[in-house]
Amino acid sequence: LFLLVLTFTILFSKFSLWFDINSFYTNLLRDHEGQTFLKDYFCHFFPIQFYFFSPFLTFLNLNSFIILFSIILNFLFAFQFAYYSKKILGDKFEFFSLFIIISFFFIPFGIGAAHHNELSIYFCTIGFLMAVSNINKFNYIALFYLIIGLTVKYSIAIPIFTAIFLSFSILLFTNFKKQYLILFLKYIFLISISFIVIIFIYTLNANINFQDFFSYLFLDTLSISRSRITIGSFLFFDLFENVFSFISDYSGIKNLPVGSILQLPFIFGYIGFIYFIIAKRNSFSVNEKIYFYFLIFVTIFLFVSLGRNWNHKFIFFIITNYLVLFYFISLEKKI
Repeated sequence: LFLLVLTFTILFSKFSLWFDINSFYTNLLRDHEGQTFLKDYFCHFFPIQFYFFSPFLTFLNLNSFIILFSIILNFLFAFQFAYYSKKILGDKFEFFSLFIIISFFFIPFGIGAAHHNELSIYFCTIGFLMAVSNINKFNYIALFYLIIGLTVKYSIAIPIFTAIFLSFSILLFTNFKKQYLILFLKYIFLISISFIVIIFIYTLNANINFQDFFSYLFLDTLSISRSRITIGSFLFFDLFENVFSFISDYSGIKNLPVGSILQLPFIFGYIGFIYFIIAKRNSFSVNEKIYFYFLIFVTIFLFVSLGRNWNHKFIFFIITNYLVLFYFISLEKKI
């Protein structure tokens, strides 16, 4: 299974390049050539990751780097997500199955290779899991991950941070402890201060004022995200409407809403996941509660706020469906 996923990852990262991926690697080349962000080129994300990646281009060509980067990030995200999930959920959880499923759907099943979207999902999600796996102690590595995830590409990070905020808020409302509140506020304060400092450093030497920079970097991109966020998209009205309109007025196979039909099983599985969380909430530990709350929110927020990329929109649907089948229903043991 591991070799099969590895093969898929190599093939997809080698032969699947489209706009977002080209944008990422084009800007990586600019940074490698010595061009300066906000002076020589503009992009809607901070190029912090390029400082770490550009040295690899001195001994690797770009095609080789894309494949290597995609392989490493794919398996690193799958491994760490499964590892920290097992730390949170304990012996009832099967590590290898989730590791393989995530590594197949995170990059190979998506359209293209790894780039800033996957990087942001990786850092934000793993940083959160690090913090939750030992919720009684502040984790500076988790803090570093969360800050990097926010600066790699904030438009991807914001839905994940919103899920984290809501998860902590529900936990504080239902299981209030002073130590959780202090921990929550400490993370918020240090992340906010760090983000402001990073913005200040970037604008300090750039020929652009702070107001224009803020408008360019945030308001323009957020307007795109807001246009996707509707009540219908949160409640899957648009998806169900496509399917039901086809059923009620069948007019040929060419009108079959393939995308909507393929999504339906995962949507129903996600609804089942919410049911199990509500029904069994009293039996969960504090770590498990915030873990499951996070998965509920991050699944729908990324699905609604992101564009056409299935690997970005759908990776957490895969995870929640896995938990329904193999954690709550214990399908693997029954088979």
